[in-house]
Amino acid sequence: MPYVREGLVVSNSIPDLPAAYRVGIDLLRDKVGEKSAYEWDDHKAAGLPMIVACTHCTMTMAGASALIDVDGYIWCADCAETRGA
Repeated sequence: MPYVREGLVVSNSIPDLPAAYRVGIDLLRDKVGEKSAYEWDDHKAAGLPMIVACTHCTMTMAGASALIDVDGYIWCADCAETRGA
């Protein structure tokens, strides 16, 4: 079964390895600027949900602490480290 992301078929499977990644908080800062706290509207403007799940292990975490690879997949720190990013 194809993996669907934002209404588009991306591939036939979820990737096993993360590509180069960045931390969600950096995405928020780039999109809405530096703040002491980020709210729902900030996450919405940045296109980053407040709660996300790891692509590999499905652990949920705050979007700001997630690792997002260049293809837009979300990774927790453990999976990104042990899977070779």
